[in-house]
Amino acid sequence: MNKPENIIDFELVKEIESKAIELRGQIIHLFILIEAIMDNLIRKTTFESEVKYDWVTKTLRKEKLTMDIKLVMFKKCIDEFESKYKLDLSFLKSNINTIVEKRDCLAHCPLDTTKEGIQNFKINKAITFIKLKKNIREKEKDVLFTPESIKKLKENIKQAAKDAFKMQNTFHENEEENKN
Repeated sequence: MNKPENIIDFELVKEIESKAIELRGQIIHLFILIEAIMDNLIRKTTFESEVKYDWVTKTLRKEKLTMDIKLVMFKKCIDEFESKYKLDLSFLKSNINTIVEKRDCLAHCPLDTTKEGIQNFKINKAITFIKLKKNIREKEKDVLFTPESIKKLKENIKQAAKDAFKMQNTFHENEEENKN
């Protein structure tokens, strides 16, 4: 028997929450590798020394750079690596913004368990995250993750990680050659 419209289906809410937790964990887990490579390459290619990097982060009163700053700096690294080492990083270059935006949403946006969020899940198996600006919902910017978009995001992160590894390996190979 169907529940009346004004009654919340707590079992369905628990299922949505469980799937959202799993999704957040999977995507953030996959992205951690890219972020570690970003940090490493930014530190080693953008600053004269790790001491200078540490000085900048301390000056900004952060132990680490924010993701926005990292993204700007990492894009410069991508351009430099494409030019200097003739690497094809077109996939990483064209997808890193979207990957970071989705990762940030999963890391920071609340799950939508309103009637509309529940309906999106019932009909499309979509998990909705609420975009807030100054604690006010920007409904038109809410992010829906369908099974198809989740699969695509995972594939994109894995491909982006391959490009990031390519950058890191190229850097280390050239670093070794310069030592000799």
